[in-house]
Amino acid sequence: MIATLLMAFALLRKPEFGVVCLVAIPYSNLAPIVSEKTGFGYLFTLNIAMGLGLLLVYSVLYGDKVENSARFVFAFSLWVAAVCLSIVFAPLPKMSAHALRSVIPSLVLAITLFSLLTNSARITAAFNTILAVCTFFATLTTFQFLLGMEGNNFSGMANGDFENIANGIFKFRPSGPANDPNYYSLYLLPGVALGFYSALHSKNLIACVVAGYSVVVITSAILLTASRGAFIALAIVCFILILKSFRTSVVLLIGAAALAIPLFLSPEYLDRIAVLFKFLSTVGSEQVGVQDSSVSGRLAEMHAAWIVFTEHPWTGIGYGQFQNYYQSTSFEHQILMRPFDRSAHSLYLEAAAEQGLFGLLALLLLVTFALIAVAKSVLSFGDKGIELGQRLYFFGVGILGVLIGSIFLHDAFPHYFWVLIAISFACERLALPIGNDGPLLNAELKEN
Repeated sequence: MIATLLMAFALLRKPEFGVVCLVAIPYSNLAPIVSEKTGFGYLFTLNIAMGLGLLLVYSVLYGDKVENSARFVFAFSLWVAAVCLSIVFAPLPKMSAHALRSVIPSLVLAITLFSLLTNSARITAAFNTILAVCTFFATLTTFQFLLGMEGNNFSGMANGDFENIANGIFKFRPSGPANDPNYYSLYLLPGVALGFYSALHSKNLIACVVAGYSVVVITSAILLTASRGAFIALAIVCFILILKSFRTSVVLLIGAAALAIPLFLSPEYLDRIAVLFKFLSTVGSEQVGVQDSSVSGRLAEMHAAWIVFTEHPWTGIGYGQFQNYYQSTSFEHQILMRPFDRSAHSLYLEAAAEQGLFGLLALLLLVTFALIAVAKSVLSFGDKGIELGQRLYFFGVGILGVLIGSIFLHDAFPHYFWVLIAISFACERLALPIGNDGPLLNAELKEN
């Protein structure tokens, strides 16, 4: 009872604490972990209810107003309309409607989080929460690997399994709380970018060391998952950050340390990456071909999604229905057969197949507007060197990495995606030098 009262007091006294809870629970995938361990399956719903309640309370206590929301409302509404349109014209509308119902909590979470992030203090709290969550789980993953504790999943927070890495060699692939190595590594990417920012802009040595540790351990965890899609996205993120940073030597030093740890511990990862580069080198030639079953399987699933899109170009086959079409499509067009239904393994091809051209354009507009929202805020600071603008830039690079990695992954964990989308759109509110941010942003502007 006392703990509940203290938490309620903290939520009312410090709105940033409410943001921390609203971001941390979905981004750590805590709800299914708690459900499995305790049988309590309503943590995600309870978290959203708390957020909706805080919206009402903060509007009274602090006069919160949801401003600069037109871009988010338009892009979000268009995406929802495209999904509903695909359901209306779907061969199996009831199944598509059921798939939509399963993602509604994530959509409500996005609206709630976007509405709560009204100033720089709360948005900064969201950034710090993502960095802290990524650092925590990456630490578990790295030390699990270092200490040979693959049999201990730390109550579901450090999952993993032995899989074929390359050439028939089976190694442990950590999958974190998501229980999937590819998605786990994908959503660690914003942590890398935010960690780089903190390492380069911390005002004291201890904070710089802690941030550098975050970058090393998160990058190590990403590479230890042996996810090739995440490797490509990570390489692009690091390249952009190095171009931006005037302390390139520090970035390179941290990056080298991060790369050395997993490659020294698991050199087979280099063989896995070599397969990817070998395939890329043959693209466009007559010798193109893949012997790796994982890569060939992904290509087959993407090919099937493209065929489904060409056969149902306008409104698709219905939201969440591609798996039901994979077997028949692969058989009819003599694509690689798999023993069970498969997903499209690409967020964008999945949208094209399931929601048609309207859905694909709506998704592209959603993610483009999200990046524009961040870019608008970053550009408003110009060359003044304000740290908030720098932090927004690094976050935007992390989001770009996730969107690039999503070329190779479908939408299996919507709550991760929608948390990042909501924060990205909220960043546009910081583009105004004077607003409901009060003295925090204004003082920073005056100092520069």
